[in-house]
Amino acid sequence: MNFTEIFQGAFSFSQFFLLGLVYLFVFIKIYVKVTPYDEIALIKNGNLAASLSLLGATIGFLLPMASVITHTHLINDMAIWSLISMIVQLLSFQAIKMIWMPDVQEKIESGNVACGVFLLTLSLAVGLINAVSMS
Repeated sequence: MNFTEIFQGAFSFSQFFLLGLVYLFVFIKIYVKVTPYDEIALIKNGNLAASLSLLGATIGFLLPMASVITHTHLINDMAIWSLISMIVQLLSFQAIKMIWMPDVQEKIESGNVACGVFLLTLSLAVGLINAVSMS
């Protein structure tokens, strides 16, 4: 492996890694705004249900991103599919809220861990389905 190949590999890694971090922070910022409660404030106050819910949504968002990075060498593909992954997670929260938990705000704010685990599970399931659908 020569210097040019190492440089190209490092540059490619840097692009994917930095864009991934940007998308991660943007996703969390938007997700916290879309949900009817402020996960970050709840987590700072020790609310495990909010932490579990955000964990599931975040990993559910990242699974498809990891899949697309694994299967492509094009930064544009990563950007587009990551955006789609973000939209899918945001819509899945709204669907869960409409179908199963219209009172999700009260449940999470009161620290209902079972509700947090349920949201985590469904977010991961949606993320896995999304990830394998992209490959």
